[in-house]
Amino acid sequence: MGIESGKYEVHNYTIESLLGHIRAGEIAIPEIQRPFVWNSTQVRDLVDSLYNGFPTGFLITWANPSIRLKNGEMSGNKMTLIDGQQRVMAIMAALVGKKVVDDKYREKRITIAFNPFPEPGMDRFEVQDSSHLRSKKWIPDISVLFSSSYNAFEFVPEYCRENSGLSQSDVNNEIEKLRALIHVPLGLIVLHQDLDIDTVTEIFIRINSKGTVLDQTDFVMSRMAADSTYGGEDLRKTIDYFCHILRDSGFLKDLEEIDPEYYSKHGKEIGWATELSNPVFNPTYGDMIRSTFMYKYDRAKMSDLVNLLSGRNFETKTYEEDVVEDSFRRMNEGVSRFVNGYNYRDFLSCIMATGFRDSDQITSSMTADFAYALYLRLIDSGMKREKVDAYVGRWFVMSNLTRRYSNSPESKMDRDLRMIRDKGFERYLEEIEESELSDSFWDSKLVMDLETSRYSNPLFYTFLASQIAFEDKSMLNTGKTVSILAQTNIGDVHHIFPREYLRKNKIPQTKYNQVANYAYIDKATNISISDKSPKEYFGIVKEQCSTKNPILGNITDLDELNKNLESNCIPIEVMDMEFEDYDEFLKARRKLMAARMREYYGRIKSRCGKDID
Repeated sequence: MGIESGKYEVHNYTIESLLGHIRAGEIAIPEIQRPFVWNSTQVRDLVDSLYNGFPTGFLITWANPSIRLKNGEMSGNKMTLIDGQQRVMAIMAALVGKKVVDDKYREKRITIAFNPFPEPGMDRFEVQDSSHLRSKKWIPDISVLFSSSYNAFEFVPEYCRENSGLSQSDVNNEIEKLRALIHVPLGLIVLHQDLDIDTVTEIFIRINSKGTVLDQTDFVMSRMAADSTYGGEDLRKTIDYFCHILRDSGFLKDLEEIDPEYYSKHGKEIGWATELSNPVFNPTYGDMIRSTFMYKYDRAKMSDLVNLLSGRNFETKTYEEDVVEDSFRRMNEGVSRFVNGYNYRDFLSCIMATGFRDSDQITSSMTADFAYALYLRLIDSGMKREKVDAYVGRWFVMSNLTRRYSNSPESKMDRDLRMIRDKGFERYLEEIEESELSDSFWDSKLVMDLETSRYSNPLFYTFLASQIAFEDKSMLNTGKTVSILAQTNIGDVHHIFPREYLRKNKIPQTKYNQVANYAYIDKATNISISDKSPKEYFGIVKEQCSTKNPILGNITDLDELNKNLESNCIPIEVMDMEFEDYDEFLKARRKLMAARMREYYGRIKSRCGKDID
């Protein structure tokens, strides 16, 4: 019996009937939350809660739309579990003995032991250990009690022989009380098939405010994982495994043992990624899905992809098997191009050529997602690779400078894809530069945008990229470049007006953490500066330019000092400044930083000249 509303139905399923629906494939459990994140104690606690009749929360499924098959018939309406996977897997692990996958992608058993007659104050359920195997009182694995081969007429007398003084009736009653768990009802919310993904997400959040919030790419992964006809499971694994290898190159060796069938078919396709070390673009599965979808469809809204993988024909507003087949074909092709070693390495190279050398510099994954989709599209268009590299780097930097995808990213990307298709890439990029990178942008807007305390601001990292591209020396150093310090642990992001110095002089934290107060400096020099005012520590540097005896940094020439300040966009007047001059310093440095980024973008733009046509 179910409770119906306009958006969902609420049903009560016994554990036994729920597991039956799962075995029959009527409820799919996509591996969108793998690995199994619960620990063994949580599994034990869930069993204890079910045994004692405590509420365990609702499970949420989303009904798959009925699809018109190629023969004209309509498919059955299956459901996909979108919340409650951990609880269901815990139940199956404890009662059925099903193995779960841990964070190393290896299968393991979680075995729960049961004591029918615990001493006062002792637990009835425990995670199995060696003591339970030795004990006569403990039943070391409750799954044997739920097995189809369980025979009470054999098991109960044997238990009583091992534990004298117990009656068979009492033992049987306790065991049957445990076995009655399969009749415990679980609340199941079935979201209607015609709900849009935003509504599904809203309902999910309202019902499960304390749980992990699924985003739209999770729903895409669920559609892939639930497919058994068009390669959806292998597609999901390629996305999952590729991202995992980028973060842990040793995982490839485990994959051959963990999933030999997949490894034999696709191991070489993704195995090359073990050669990469801290790639500048280190995608999540959401990044892979988004970038691939934009590349193959000229669309950016993940809700559209969920619908396409479900078979939605946007023209007829019906669900058709042909659409499902075509969608999986295109996504498989796109992912194959995404993980292609030559493409991926070349894309990384064109990003790194702009001065972005470390993944920490990419504060918006959306920017990288779009850039890689653009890269693949331009390659397919027949443009020469050298020109593709230059243009993709230019678009990437422009997107960071304008913070293009910081607000309403899907709508912005959707529009960009449409304009590129309608106008051509080169013409559209020039139009953006004319309208959004005008003189007023460089002289006014960018300067104002640099007035921020956010260390992760993309503008700071774009400025850092400009210093790397120009091979600038770090502050107060003639040998160590900004590039070296930014990519190693020998450098610090230094406050030009030291933080402790400003704090002591009552400058608010939001002001002393301004990005215009940051510069890369080696650790030893940073320690030497400590909490000195700029006037004090630059006084030391100027003095060592006379004595030629370096004490702070290694600059011993005034001309070299002036050049160093210029390359770090630090106004020369800083050498005589104290905290009263801090606001004046920030204003001056923001203008210098903006001017440097304008020069930097001009150099990147020149790479797209006729010499590579």
